Amino acid sequence: GVETALNKHEFIEDCYIAQHPEKSRLAAWIGLTEQGIQFFREKGRRALIHKLKLFLEHSQEKAAIPRFWRFTYQLPRNSQSKINKLEFNRTCIEPQREPIWLTEKQTERHYQATGKVPLDLLYLKDHFANFPLVPGAIELQWISDKIKALVAQDVEFSRLDKLKFQKFLRPNDRFSLELNVAEKRDKVTFQLKVENDMCCSGVAVLSYR
Repeated sequence: GVETALNKHEFIEDCYIAQHPEKSRLAAWIGLTEQGIQFFREKGRRALIHKLKLFLEHSQEKAAIPRFWRFTYQLPRNSQSKINKLEFNRTCIEPQREPIWLTEKQTERHYQATGKVPLDLLYLKDHFANFPLVPGAIELQWISDKIKALVAQDVEFSRLDKLKFQKFLRPNDRFSLELNVAEKRDKVTFQLKVENDMCCSGVAVLSYR
């Protein structure tokens, strides 16, 4: 069937196809190979879906070609190599807004984390469709969520100083985020880096409600 056909493609490590939980069409959950991820980064989601659909048209009927597509690095199969249907349904329905947080360490005035940009991040869809990247406003949203968790939930940002965006943050990038709270707890310096290159840095000046 379609899964067998797709698994022959060099971009595909693993795939699972089932009916979309809310629509009457098929959805494909795809684990991409390194080559597939590279193509995604260079050409974008739409181009990748187009390529996979064309590939399937040789061997499959139109109705069998999935309408909805979700991409990840590795499908979460259990020890019997089955896919949890609830997880598949959730992946189809819930948009991915957050990074995949890998490690987090924190003290009272210092926070350090590493994360990975998901391939299915909601904001990549239309943001430079052919060269997907995380919008600066979304980077700031992630940073501000972590600042609020570190200092206090009821804090406002009165302004951002020395804000700089230097390098794009892109799908599949592993990044590090560092926050340092000033002694008076009125400012937080932040740095978000990929490898050792700075993506976004600045100082959040805080006011407490």
